[in-house]
Amino acid sequence: MPKNPSKSDHNFSVVVENYLKGIWNIGYFNNKETVKGADLARHLGVKPPSVSNMLRKLKRLDYIESSKSPIELTKNGKSKVAKILRKHQLVEMFLEKTLKLSPLELHHDAELLEHAVSDTLLEQINLFLNKPSQDNNGIPIPPIDQSKKGRAWEKSSLSKQSPLSDYIITGVADFDPSSFLEVVKKGLVKGAKFRLLSTSPNIEIQLLKSKRKQELSLDQAQLIRAQLVSTSKEKLSS
Repeated sequence: MPKNPSKSDHNFSVVVENYLKGIWNIGYFNNKETVKGADLARHLGVKPPSVSNMLRKLKRLDYIESSKSPIELTKNGKSKVAKILRKHQLVEMFLEKTLKLSPLELHHDAELLEHAVSDTLLEQINLFLNKPSQDNNGIPIPPIDQSKKGRAWEKSSLSKQSPLSDYIITGVADFDPSSFLEVVKKGLVKGAKFRLLSTSPNIEIQLLKSKRKQELSLDQAQLIRAQLVSTSKEKLSS
């Protein structure tokens, strides 16, 4: 019998895919080859026994090398997570281009759709967007051919920048979900301009549009990519 074209031909497990993405996010953001189970529990907000059970399943599926810490993705696992990330990024870009949604809405809806979008639909979205190599936050999009290495995401560490300088946000990464949500709630979204007030002992900034002052943790600050707009001398003369 011919295949029913109305039915999707792909299978997915939201929990499995979220765990794989969590492993990748922790390792990628912190430049780690391996991840500990405790790191994954904190990242996903789940109890250690739940992590242990899922790690055994991921091992059976040949997604990780071992069900015990340290956790390392297999070649099969890396390929799987690259497809999940590609879906999230392309879907988020498509929604941003076609609909007027807030940054939080874009993120949440992409989180939901990344699991269900078929490969066929995804490539139509990719063509619609003119085959981008990176998303709107400057994060590289994994290529279809996983043998090709994409360039790394470049963190812009505010803690190492000179205070009393003005910046514009060029992107906010979502590797750390809880920190990402806090950053966006503080009004630190792409296009926002701020003045870096201090970097010690805390990172303190002031949004130029609203004049609101905000304190950032190091984890939150590391998600922000920002471009220098002006230095203190330039501001004093303006």
